[in-house]
Amino acid sequence: MVKGNEIDSEVESEGRVKDEKNEGGINGRIKPYVSANEVKKKVIEYLITEKGYLREDLTEDVVVEVDSIPIVIDVLVSVGGRNRILLMCESPSENLSLTSRLSSLVSKILDDPPPIAVATNYDDAEIVEIATGRMSFGIEKIPDRDVVGNLESPKISDRDDKIEKIKGLIKGLQSIKACKCGILRF
Repeated sequence: MVKGNEIDSEVESEGRVKDEKNEGGINGRIKPYVSANEVKKKVIEYLITEKGYLREDLTEDVVVEVDSIPIVIDVLVSVGGRNRILLMCESPSENLSLTSRLSSLVSKILDDPPPIAVATNYDDAEIVEIATGRMSFGIEKIPDRDVVGNLESPKISDRDDKIEKIKGLIKGLQSIKACKCGILRF
């Protein structure tokens, strides 16, 4: 047992830390590693059970190519034949800021840009309204199915002129993300 300033903790056999005062780690939970794929499954289940989306509203693993660099949209939510929410998932061990910026930019280059872009690790979520840039935090802030259908798609002025700049930003962010994962070249 390791004695810290105020927290006594014990490393369990699987490498997880158990906090004796909280009975099981931060906020009373033992947090094992969770992959982005597992997060995606949880998010899909949440959207269906808690937010009222239908399974057919959700398209998984949509690949958008930006100058031959594949960018994966984990879940693209469409209601009434229109893109409504772009979701990118991360492992809870990763910072959401990079993924949040990437999801906002990717949504702007789609032919039918969704009004909402989300980056989530399920515990946390950064939700961006594309038209205003307004941010909300927490997975519970994702709009319900009956609300998202009424949201207007963003109007991007001079879209054709901005597309190349946006693609350049996407490539740069994807490059940073790839380097973090140990992939050095595209």
